[in-house]
Amino acid sequence: MGLNLKSIVNFVRDSHQKAADNLLSWDIFQSDWAFLQQSEQKLVGVITGNEVPDHQPGDEEYGLILYLLNYQMPPPLQPVKDLLKQFGMPDSIITPEQYQIWLPNLETGFVTSDGTLINTTKYATLDPDYLIAALHYLRTKSHIPLFSTKTHPYGTTPAVFDVPDTDPLTIAVFGDWGTGKWQDSTAAMCPAELVNAGITSLNPDIVIHLGDVYYWGSSDQETANFSGMLVAGSKASFTLNSNHEMYDGGNGYFDVALTNPALSAQQQTSWFAITYSDWLLLGLDSAYFDDSTLFKSGTVTGDDQLAFIKEVVTKPENAGKKIIVMTHHNTINYDGASLNVRKHGGSLAQDVFEVLGNRMPEFWYYGHLHNGIVYNAAAVQQSNVFAQFGNPAIGLRCMGHAGIPAGEARGLVGNPIADYFVTTPMGGNDPRHAKRVLNGFALFTLETGKITEAVYEVANSNTGAKCTVAWQQSTTF
Repeated sequence: MGLNLKSIVNFVRDSHQKAADNLLSWDIFQSDWAFLQQSEQKLVGVITGNEVPDHQPGDEEYGLILYLLNYQMPPPLQPVKDLLKQFGMPDSIITPEQYQIWLPNLETGFVTSDGTLINTTKYATLDPDYLIAALHYLRTKSHIPLFSTKTHPYGTTPAVFDVPDTDPLTIAVFGDWGTGKWQDSTAAMCPAELVNAGITSLNPDIVIHLGDVYYWGSSDQETANFSGMLVAGSKASFTLNSNHEMYDGGNGYFDVALTNPALSAQQQTSWFAITYSDWLLLGLDSAYFDDSTLFKSGTVTGDDQLAFIKEVVTKPENAGKKIIVMTHHNTINYDGASLNVRKHGGSLAQDVFEVLGNRMPEFWYYGHLHNGIVYNAAAVQQSNVFAQFGNPAIGLRCMGHAGIPAGEARGLVGNPIADYFVTTPMGGNDPRHAKRVLNGFALFTLETGKITEAVYEVANSNTGAKCTVAWQQSTTF
């Protein structure tokens, strides 16, 4: 589990009152508890048919965490539960008896409006191993002596990877892929393996992972679930920092993932630039300085990163280049109705707009939401979600569906905001697969004045992995 039980017990027995006197306050986790309560209410609403509106705070994906913390804590971790109670952890509104009553219906489960899958499949919302991920997050956030995880220093030697424009440049992009190999019922390959097979078949020049290695990005998880499975690009490979990897303070990400020889072009730094012809691609770290609840909102900041972006963008040789931004976190909410706004003000969109010199990129790829979505630029403009930035035409692409099981986002059905989102049923005889859709990734090709994009869906077949183009488009400038 990666938790130092002896240190925890010693802390609880001998040090917690002293720590309480020296800490910021006992309400250090109050925003987390409130969010988890709101998330639990949303989860219960979906299960009982009394759904809470999307715009209300909370996220069904995190709706089981309070139940797990209250009722599923392994006996050796009971001192942690006692400690969290002293830090104000509320009771769960779900009881073990109620959960058992629900359980028969939770095998097939439910799908939320954004496609979150609520069932007992590994890595879906009801996976009990998210309990330990939550504990690591609380541990990292606490800054309590003998208990907390230190945040890893970030690298400060970012790469500018220059690619000659003698040939078209192909780039594979996939997010939330770091699940490793797992037995997905009777399926021959799990989603991460299928995505690997699909990318391998296309032999891209560059491979970019948009972040998230599960469950909390520890060193052993980075080794097994990322480095041990990564299909490298023929020219270079990159991976972004993420909220799940910051649950362990970024230690696995910086010590293991970024030291992988396949990622040598990244120079052990969580942000980078790729230049090719009249294109500039910026891979940004939206997780490291994020102080939002569960590091969900994202922020592009940090003096070193901001200075690097400004320097690259203002270089004379990059003047007039079209910009592609990549982050782990999403810039808009799944249905395009609002920006992803931080509780205390600001947004990822504002961060990027300002650091680029009061402009938006031509394209923005991100993960974090476990869906594959291609947004309609005209509909995004008409929605006025980017009104404060002059409603620029942006090619927004959510590619967070490379590993986590998900369902059809019914909130996007008939919504003109999306040119494409994943609706292809996974199929199979397992009831836990009944509401699942296919996983996938994107591949785009850059040429001078042109980008050709494609989204691929991957599936098991009798002859191995089946990789199919589900959406494609060419844009000429």
